Amino acid sequence: MQRSTAILLLWGCLCLSSRASGQDAASDAENFFESRIRPVFATHCVECHGPTKASGGLRLDSREALFKGGDSGPAVTPGDVATSLLAIAIKHDENEFVQMPPKKALPPHVVADLNAWIGAGAKWPATSTAPILSDKPHWA
Repeated sequence: MQRSTAILLLWGCLCLSSRASGQDAASDAENFFESRIRPVFATHCVECHGPTKASGGLRLDSREALFKGGDSGPAVTPGDVATSLLAIAIKHDENEFVQMPPKKALPPHVVADLNAWIGAGAKWPATSTAPILSDKPHWA
């Protein structure tokens, strides 16, 4: 009887632990998005790919817009960096059809963060429903 109780207790702890680690993974993904991805979109992308201007029909200010994509198709294929148009554009390779941002390549660590985010499934936290706004001051 004690052995079955111990096994049941161990099973319960494992269930709680796996549930907690799942929550930690979701929390980590949300923190990564909010600290590393959202600021890049706000600083480098949504001025030209946002609510007031959508160059190439592409908006990067919401999850729905990102996956819908623009004139060239979806900007991101979750989990697939090699075919995601966003990843191709930020490589800033002159042999590709587009280089973004157009004037100056993103720093390598930012490219690595975006590629890691895409590779991990491009998680856009459900709690982040507010659209991304440019952090650049308006001209007026």
